[in-house]
Amino acid sequence: MSRRTPTRSRRSHKRAAGRRGCYHAGMADAPDTLDDIRADLERGLELLADREEEYLTRRDYYDGTRAEVAATREVERIINASAKAAPLGLAHIPVDFIVDKVELSGIVAEDPDANAALATIADANDLDDEGDEWVRKAGYFADYYAIIDPTEEGEGESNIAPEGIRWVGSSPLTTVVVYDRKDGRTKLYGVKRWQGKGKRWHALMYYDDFTVKLVTPSGVDKLEAAKFEYDGDEVDARIAHPGGRMLIAHLPIGGKPYGTPLHAKAFGPQDAITKISATNLVNVDAQGFGSRYALADPLAETDEDIDADFGTDGPDTLPGDSDGLDAATRSVSTVKSAPGAVAILRGIKAVGTWAATGSDDFLKNLEFYIRAMAVATGTPLFEFDLQGAQPSGESRRRAEGRANKKARKVQRSAGAFFRDLADTSLALLGMSSAVTINWRPVEVSTDKDGLELIALKIKNGVPIATALSEAGYDPEQIAEWYPEDAVHLTPELLELIARVLQSLGQAKTLGVIGDRHVAELLPALFGAAAEGNLELDDDDDLDDDLDDDLDDAPTPPSE
Repeated sequence: MSRRTPTRSRRSHKRAAGRRGCYHAGMADAPDTLDDIRADLERGLELLADREEEYLTRRDYYDGTRAEVAATREVERIINASAKAAPLGLAHIPVDFIVDKVELSGIVAEDPDANAALATIADANDLDDEGDEWVRKAGYFADYYAIIDPTEEGEGESNIAPEGIRWVGSSPLTTVVVYDRKDGRTKLYGVKRWQGKGKRWHALMYYDDFTVKLVTPSGVDKLEAAKFEYDGDEVDARIAHPGGRMLIAHLPIGGKPYGTPLHAKAFGPQDAITKISATNLVNVDAQGFGSRYALADPLAETDEDIDADFGTDGPDTLPGDSDGLDAATRSVSTVKSAPGAVAILRGIKAVGTWAATGSDDFLKNLEFYIRAMAVATGTPLFEFDLQGAQPSGESRRRAEGRANKKARKVQRSAGAFFRDLADTSLALLGMSSAVTINWRPVEVSTDKDGLELIALKIKNGVPIATALSEAGYDPEQIAEWYPEDAVHLTPELLELIARVLQSLGQAKTLGVIGDRHVAELLPALFGAAAEGNLELDDDDDLDDDLDDDLDDAPTPPSE
C-alpha cells in the first residue's frame, strides 16, 4: 500500500492462544506482536516453497519449454547435442482455447457514484487488457493474485481517490493467500515476498485492517521468517487502511482453496509429443547427413595419404611394415562428398551409409498423442489440426460443448475475483454497492445454422430476448437491440423476422456477407421490429429485397 501520510489503527487485536492463523472476532485482523506476524509469515513461506515446483512445471508446459524426458543418459546426451530447437509445445492450446472465451465486458455497480468510481479505476488500470492476462495466467498456474495498492494523500482520515487505486497482478511464485485449515475457504491473510538489493528479503503481510511491511538484514542466504523485522519503525511498517478488507484478491481456477490448471491433463501427452519431436529432429539430421562406413581391404598395403582418413595398419600388416597408424591422423577428412566430385579411396574395399529411420512412424505416433491430448482435456480436435481443417455450424457447436461449460466455470471463478477487487476498492473509498461482473458471450451464433435456429425459435413463439440470449448474445446488447418496452409483435412480424434471419444465414454461408456485416444488420433488424417499423414492400417479396440489398453491399473482407 502506498501512502503519503502514516496512519495507525486505534483498534486492539487479540490472537487466539495456541492456534496459528486463527483469530477471535475480527479473524483476519493483524496480530499485535511481531512474533505472531512472523508465525503467520512462516506458514505463508512454507506454502510458497511447497508449491513453487508445481507452478514452475505448469508454466513450462504452457510455454513449451518442458524438457524431453529421456529413457537413458546416453539418449539424453544425443538429443541435447543434436536437437537444440525448442520442443513442439501444444499444451498451451487447452488453456488458450478456454480463456479466449472468457472476456470481461465490464464491472457495474448499482449506485451511480460507485459505478463512476469503478469506471475510473478500470480505466486507470487498463483492465480490458490486464484482466484478460490475469485470467490467462490463472488458467495455466491455476492460481493468480491481484493486489490493491491505494495512495493516501492528506492528513488525518484516509483520503483516497479512485484514480489513486492500483490493481497489480502478482504471480503465485511470490504471492499466496493463506486459508483457514478447517474449511479451506476463509481467508486469514496474504503474503508477498521478494528479494531486493543487497540480498535483502522483503515481505508484505495483508490483513483486513493493516498491511505490514517486513524486511531482513542484508546478505541473508536462507529465507527464514525469524529473520524478518519491521521495515522501519513499527508505526511506519504497520500501514492501516479503511474498509475492513485485506488488499489482495485470489483467483483460483478449477478448485479451492488452490486450483487446478486447465492443461493439467495435457502433461502426459505433451511429454510424449516432446519425446517424439525431439527424437525425430535427431533423425532428420541423420536423414540429411547420413553416417558413413568404410570396409578396409585387408590385402591392401599402402602408405600414401590414406592414413589421413583411415590409418594404414591393417589386420595383416607385418610388424616390420607397421607405422603404428591405425586411425585417422587428421580431424578433417580428405574425402569430400560434393556434386561432380570423385572420391578415390585407397585400401578400402567398400563404402556405405547407415540408413536413417523414416519419419512416418514418428508422425503417426505424434498424431495419436495429439488426439489423446484433445480427448483428455476436452478440447475440440480441430484446434490441434495441423492441416487447418475447421468445421462449422452445428458440428462445431457440439464439439465445443465441453469447452463452453468449462469456460463458464472459469467465468464464475473470475467473477468472484473481480467482484472482490471491486468491493475492496469501494470500501477503501467509503462506498458500498451491489456489483455485477459482465462477460462477453462464451459462444455467439452468427453462422447459417445459428441464425436459422434463432429464427425457428422466434417463429415458434420464443421471445426475441430469450432466443438471442440462448444463442449467446450479451444481455446488455439484447436490451439495446430490443428493449423491454418494445411494441408487441404480431405473428406476421415474427414470421418476417424469422425469414430475414434465415436469409442472413444463407448469405453468410455463401460468403456474400461476413460476421461484421451480420453484427451491423442485426441491430437494425431488431431495432426496426422494436419500433414497429419493420414491414414488407407491396410485392411481399422479401428474398428479392434482400438480394438487392446484398448486391449493393460492399464486398466483405476475408475473415
